[in-house]
Amino acid sequence: MGAPTRGTRLTDGDVRGIVEDAITSGRLPEDPDNGVYFVLASSNVSQGDFCTLNCGWHNHNQLWLFGPQFNISFIGNTERCPDGCQPQATSPNGNPGADGMANVIAHELEETATSPHLNAWYDDHNNENGDKCAWTFGSMYIARVSMYSIKASTIGRFS
Repeated sequence: MGAPTRGTRLTDGDVRGIVEDAITSGRLPEDPDNGVYFVLASSNVSQGDFCTLNCGWHNHNQLWLFGPQFNISFIGNTERCPDGCQPQATSPNGNPGADGMANVIAHELEETATSPHLNAWYDDHNNENGDKCAWTFGSMYIARVSMYSIKASTIGRFS
């Protein structure tokens, strides 16, 4: 929603604050039951363990005292750490950072849908279901000199 307002080194509290500010200002609707609020970072922004232990995360937090719980996700720009958070150097859309972020967004959204309160499915290694197949893309198709794994026509019709 614009330039970084909380600097380039974000804490978890900063991520929650960005979502809270967007909701209380009316820029985003307040929907704790069905909403998933993503904070997408530019390549000059770091946050917690981004690029060292994760490429993004999701959580379930209160934004204000005695308020409802919201599903929040942080997605870092993968150009900051291409060796760890980008599946390929040449991307299908010619923007490795954005294409890497799209992969992480899908991963975190899927995990939020299956474990919105962070208390659902985990394996013996504390991995959520999305972690079991992270960076596994199935059948690949060629576009220019890079690959992709989803064709919109194979997903189904959208109305």
